[in-house]
Amino acid sequence: MNIKITPEIFLQFIDNKIARERREFLAAKPVMTDLVVSNKGAQIGYAGNFIKNVKFSEPQRLDTAIFILKNNPKISDEMYLLSNKVFNNLKNLGKELSKTDQFDEVKVVSLIGVGNKALAFETEDGKVLKFTNGNHFPDNRSQQEFDIPVEKSGKVLPDGKFYYYLEEKATEDNINASEVRALHRAAKKMGYHFVDYREEDLYCGAINFSQFGRGKNGKVYLLDPECAIKGGKFTFIKSLLKDLFRVW
Repeated sequence: MNIKITPEIFLQFIDNKIARERREFLAAKPVMTDLVVSNKGAQIGYAGNFIKNVKFSEPQRLDTAIFILKNNPKISDEMYLLSNKVFNNLKNLGKELSKTDQFDEVKVVSLIGVGNKALAFETEDGKVLKFTNGNHFPDNRSQQEFDIPVEKSGKVLPDGKFYYYLEEKATEDNINASEVRALHRAAKKMGYHFVDYREEDLYCGAINFSQFGRGKNGKVYLLDPECAIKGGKFTFIKSLLKDLFRVW
């Protein structure tokens, strides 16, 4: 039997995939559980079965925060299970931070984001300090209007692997599908597609709502630059097939 895949059928497939991703995200609401870490109280937030955030009982220096995350078995084991890349990034970031004093005055209150390449902390003054293994913007692309504004960025060490980005903290509440789709349409006019970045360096066609946030100005932004790739429909379709069939 021959099945003809028309553009309309393909777009409906994408819409269904987006809707399913949204339902999964809403179903995975964080549940907080108490945990004592190194004689200091801390809370682990879960999204589904995975760590979503770790809130420290009091503001910590970055080196202390990383020590807590790396050396508590409960946290380190679950981070390793989430992705060995996450755990390795945590260790390697700690090594680079130990060789510089540019973050000595920074204190963080929680780890609020974990990804294959990124670790995001909330600072004492309510900002987001994000560290990434490599440039956070794919193919060294420039920041676009749809990206969450970056106040300051640079490298942790001149010859190191890690970059840092100081950003406004966005909220993830009350963002609806029409706003995300409007942002996606605007991005496509600039030659970009929104995709979710997954394990094994594969892009998938789903749009993950957790990658978007609302700034203080009321606008919706993409929080993870890795989720905006440059290219036309062929690039998008190839990325989707790459994740679905894992043959490219």
